[in-house]
Amino acid sequence: MPKRFSDQERSYIVNNLKQAAAESVARQGIQHTTIDDLVRAAGIPKGTFYLMYPSKEQLILEVILEEQGRMGEYLNRKIDAVDLRGEVPAQVTDAMVDFFLTAFDKCAVRVLCTSEISLLHRKLPGDDVEKILDNVSAIMRAGFSRLPLKNPEDLNRYINALQALFYGFYHNEDNPFLRMQSEEDFLRVAIGGIVIQMIAPQKEYP
Repeated sequence: MPKRFSDQERSYIVNNLKQAAAESVARQGIQHTTIDDLVRAAGIPKGTFYLMYPSKEQLILEVILEEQGRMGEYLNRKIDAVDLRGEVPAQVTDAMVDFFLTAFDKCAVRVLCTSEISLLHRKLPGDDVEKILDNVSAIMRAGFSRLPLKNPEDLNRYINALQALFYGFYHNEDNPFLRMQSEEDFLRVAIGGIVIQMIAPQKEYP
């Protein structure tokens, strides 16, 4: 008979597995993250893993969705802290630079910015994986909709531009131009150009 766990024990095990999965995927990707690695890091028998999750992909999906939720909350806090009486484009640029730099080492970003998203597509229902992709735009849309926008109907264009910038910057190892200046300086210039086009002139603020 399978071992019965209390709610507290189950929560403890699941949290340890999530932490192990987030760290392993961020460091070495899905393909090189094994269930043996995860149970070793969590300090549980392999059989216990399967009492919690049917597969490592299901665990990783849950980790990514929760991580995206925290990233969305983080961005919202940054946007909410923008003082509309000050230099709004500069403040929004600062918020986005910080958001980008904070996100780079996340498990979700490793999966989204590499071909590893296809590994989840093979093992999980398509709708589950689509949630991850949809969340990327939704996070930025929720944050930017709080701001005075020049043309709200163009918000998706700006979000797509920021996503393309993020993806390109993530794969910057072989770009000699990006090595000529610091990551933060490059992001500040690139993001700032998008933000200036996106934010309404200050005289139009309520």
